[in-house]
Amino acid sequence: ANGLWHEVKKKATVWVLLDTSGSMMGEPMEAAKKGAVRFLRQMEPDDVVQVVSFNTTVSSLGTPGKVRDVGEALVAKVQGLYAGGNTALNDALLQSLDELEKAKASGNGERQYGIVVLSDGRDTSSSRSRADVIQRLPPAEDATGTRLFSIAYGDEADARFLEEVSERSNAVMLKGTTADVDRLYHQLASYF
Repeated sequence: ANGLWHEVKKKATVWVLLDTSGSMMGEPMEAAKKGAVRFLRQMEPDDVVQVVSFNTTVSSLGTPGKVRDVGEALVAKVQGLYAGGNTALNDALLQSLDELEKAKASGNGERQYGIVVLSDGRDTSSSRSRADVIQRLPPAEDATGTRLFSIAYGDEADARFLEEVSERSNAVMLKGTTADVDRLYHQLASYF
């Protein structure tokens, strides 16, 4: 099942962003948690990962580290998350882009950098705007830029922003329904 990860030489550094706002309550929250856990468990031991949850505020669930060291602790934290509050999506994206830039500056360059955001795309409480996020993305022609993958839950209108952000960063937006969560992760995995 993990074939795609193994064929690619580059190690990945990935920030997983999980929307835990009230609008994710119920099925979307469960599907997103399940999806995030699958993703963490499919990563290579030497990949670097951080998980960030966001509702009214943005919270890091751990400190960035190699999957072999931090993976299972992050899985346990993800499984304990519950939905409530507003949605600081833009702030979460911008904070993660900043943190990845720092990681990149101290890294050796032989890595893929990515953000995987699981959200319904409806921002209700950020201090910064959609335009701020779009402006902050690396130019599309920058092959080494951070790729922003998104998995959208809920209705179409809110997915449009996630789609735009993903397309701008040479990545993809996928629809997150529990049924195709497996296919979805393999599709993302093939990029790293």
